[in-house]
Amino acid sequence: MASKKPFEMIDVTLRDAHQRLWSTRMTTPHIYPALADIDQAGYGYINILGGAVFDVMVRFLREDPWKRMQFLSKHLKTPTDALTRGQSIYTFELFPDDVVSLNIELLAQSLG
Repeated sequence: MASKKPFEMIDVTLRDAHQRLWSTRMTTPHIYPALADIDQAGYGYINILGGAVFDVMVRFLREDPWKRMQFLSKHLKTPTDALTRGQSIYTFELFPDDVVSLNIELLAQSLG
């Protein structure tokens, strides 16, 4: 009989909660105080980036999304992951394959 893999929950607070509740306007310093609590909750992964987050960080918060991902990945013991919008990456505009590939490589480096 095959052993069963435990079901793991994925936390989306750092990506989706402020995307929904606060119009993606949470800066990295706003997020920092909650990191330890989220990290200790026992999630299998913590999702830290989605399309709207990346876009809004650049346009409105004037923060570097790559630095946020590196910061969060460094300060969280739980593994982190990120979402993109496929070929449209972070906007609703389609990007060439080489740009999408480069983005994936940079995401992997940032999430370490």
